Amino acid sequence: MHDIKVRKALDLWEQAGLIDRIKADQLARYLDEHAPSQNSGRMVKIVSVFGAVLVGLGMILFVASHWAGMSPSIRIATLFFAYAGVVGAALLSGQRGYDRVSRSLWFLATLTVGAFIFLVGQIFNFSLTFWQGPFIWLLATLAMGYALRCRLHAWLAIPLALLVLGWFGGGKAWFSDDQLEALIGDYGLKPLLPLLGLGLAALSLLVERLPDWRFAARTWLVWGALLISVPLVLGTIDDQVLKFLTKIDFTSKQWSIIALCVGLVGLAVWLGRFTSLRSRLLMVLVAGLLLGMLFIGGVDKTNLVPVYALFVLLAFLLALGLIWTGVQAGHP
Repeated sequence: MHDIKVRKALDLWEQAGLIDRIKADQLARYLDEHAPSQNSGRMVKIVSVFGAVLVGLGMILFVASHWAGMSPSIRIATLFFAYAGVVGAALLSGQRGYDRVSRSLWFLATLTVGAFIFLVGQIFNFSLTFWQGPFIWLLATLAMGYALRCRLHAWLAIPLALLVLGWFGGGKAWFSDDQLEALIGDYGLKPLLPLLGLGLAALSLLVERLPDWRFAARTWLVWGALLISVPLVLGTIDDQVLKFLTKIDFTSKQWSIIALCVGLVGLAVWLGRFTSLRSRLLMVLVAGLLLGMLFIGGVDKTNLVPVYALFVLLAFLLALGLIWTGVQAGHP
């Protein structure tokens, strides 16, 4: 008997035509509700990942502390053997059957790639701009995640993608480097985070249709929910907080990001797998609410209070709608 995970087995049966998508989801939900607890396994996974991060930080700090005294050839050799050692340990762990340790080591290898990109650039005096380093790291993360079907890499890919998107072209112009302002300024990503979250949720519905990328669907959906919910919750604290979070300059770059998110939502509504027509309608309504939020930052003080009250009411109704949709999805 092959050692195969339940989700992978369901995907294989669906591809072979033995079951359809609805039946696969029903079986997965039944197993989630009735299978023995996996808390111990999850704890091992969390500890393994945490250990991988600590080891990675230790390696990076060790190399950095001795960096100034190394010649270029020794620097290259140090980076090469460090990466080769991690990859070799990951391969050996996988061959010995320690899957969780192996995946954690592969994740460590991906973390070291990110650090080594900038160290190699320093050795050869490459003029990497702020977005180019994270972009190369993002490509390596996606490639490793695709090869391993690993959700850890899907988690890492989103903050890297946000850095790339925020730093690409800077904030006010397409090719200026204004690091922090490009992320949290009025002309940066800050006012677009909820819309980017909805775009991620739409992307998760689209990749759900691709068996090779289905491993990332739930992870990107969680990221999308976080990017939507956190600004919405913070916006209900005070009208001035809401104004700060939504104030936007509508630069050409921001319009491009808005168009990208709207396009992803449109594709998801058209091609995505929804449990009901109600779910499709809810996504359209959320898109309308988030697009409307972009104009709150330009409201003057005299009209801000009623707009704020309407926003709080709509956010509350949205939360109720999402809860109801989740309950209905859990009871087909």
